Amino acid sequence: MGNGARTEFWYDPWIQRSTMMETFPRVKIRDTDIPRNTKNYKISPNIEDKIDWKVMNHDKFSVSKTWNVYKEHHSCPPWIKILWGKNSIPRHNFILWLALKRRLRTKDKLKNWGITPYNDCVQCTNGIETIEHCFFECDMAVEVWRIFLPICRTTEKIETWRRMVSWFCRKATGKNILANIRRVTFASVVYALWNVRNRKFFLKETSYSSTIVRRIRNILLDKFNGYSTSATLNEILRCIQQFCFLGPEAFVLGLFFSGFLSALRSIQKGEAEGLLLPFAENEIYAALFACTRKKAPGPDTFIEFFDDFHRVNTLPQGMNTYFMVLVPKVVGSANIKYYRPISLGNAFFNFLFETLSLRWAPILSKVISDSHHAF
Repeated sequence: MGNGARTEFWYDPWIQRSTMMETFPRVKIRDTDIPRNTKNYKISPNIEDKIDWKVMNHDKFSVSKTWNVYKEHHSCPPWIKILWGKNSIPRHNFILWLALKRRLRTKDKLKNWGITPYNDCVQCTNGIETIEHCFFECDMAVEVWRIFLPICRTTEKIETWRRMVSWFCRKATGKNILANIRRVTFASVVYALWNVRNRKFFLKETSYSSTIVRRIRNILLDKFNGYSTSATLNEILRCIQQFCFLGPEAFVLGLFFSGFLSALRSIQKGEAEGLLLPFAENEIYAALFACTRKKAPGPDTFIEFFDDFHRVNTLPQGMNTYFMVLVPKVVGSANIKYYRPISLGNAFFNFLFETLSLRWAPILSKVISDSHHAF
């Protein structure tokens, strides 16, 4: 080595007749602070060697920051902000995501893959079924967008699917109520058009634009019926003041604004009063015979038990007690893993809630919308 003036740090055998690259083969030069052609590298004998992390968070090693350094960074597409947000419906946004990524299996792709010999549109048969045609150019899509674009307060003429996506990317971002309405409307229309297309393709069901409009209208009513402040309602009013309905859908959508105030779906007064009536004998026996064959009926005191529950609004002590029991999956097994735990509850407790469920079933669909479910 001599005086080390001409010794290369990385490639000369100055460590027990081995180079740095041979001694530490997993070390990458670009990850260190020492250049490749370094010579005469001075090492201080008074300082101990130590591990120094390049990625630190408050003087501590950070796994998340290290991951951000080593992972590949990609720019987000412009439509990412209209996919997820407040009031979004997961199944609608999933179909919209596939449509924006052009991953939906339209007939033009199916023909290219050799799955089907035809690529004409399922709805109108007037063109090749592509993403653009299915969601913008098809006669069904044109009719639906004619109804819902005024709700989104579009002031410019949109002539292509790409221009429509661009408009929503610019106008449907933010936390205000108008942006929320635009995001939910865009995703709901895309989902409804794709759903109708699939039902026509697989089930041979014929749908009309008025059916789609009514369905999307109900979704919007269900999602935005919680806004009750005057400022929000005024903004919704400004949002729908530019309605320009032409055709039979005018009557259906004309109730849109009144739906926010008084046309929200609810149960009738008689149905509400029916929930408070004492339990009838036929209700109890309907719940009893609705049980499977292996359900134990218990003592013959059903009527008294239900009358007491309705009158006092309490359950007897221990009524909702459950017992954990281990049921062997293998006969004669001594190993705990071959046992299955089950809970044994009081039969009266199960009959009570079976009776309540039978009473609630006819009206649940009136107060719980399909759009309140995730998938």
